Amino acid sequence: TNVSFEGRHADVRPFLEQAHVIVMPSHGGEGMPKVILEAAASARPAIVSDIKGCRDSIVDGQTGWLTRPQDANALAQVIQDLCNMPIADLERASKNARAHAEKNFSDAVIANTCVELANGVL
Repeated sequence: TNVSFEGRHADVRPFLEQAHVIVMPSHGGEGMPKVILEAAASARPAIVSDIKGCRDSIVDGQTGWLTRPQDANALAQVIQDLCNMPIADLERASKNARAHAEKNFSDAVIANTCVELANGVL
């Protein structure tokens, strides 16, 4: 089978190296999902539910794909579309995911944002 459920792991890099894309269906309460950011940092686009946090971590159609929450048929359609996607488009999404993560979620960007917020409070 090409799908596996591996449970929790402290280091997800070996799994991301084997994946072409990650799928994270959710119905809410995630905040900013670390797994999506880890995947993007590893140049892996994500299929995510169109909910706050998840939707904020990707650019639909460029760094990943949004799907309606709690809609298995919609999720299946996005996965089917991905399976039929030209490899060049998937490679582009992978590169875009990595660039998006570096630009928006790197340690330096997060640190600068925290400093700016702290300076704004003072």
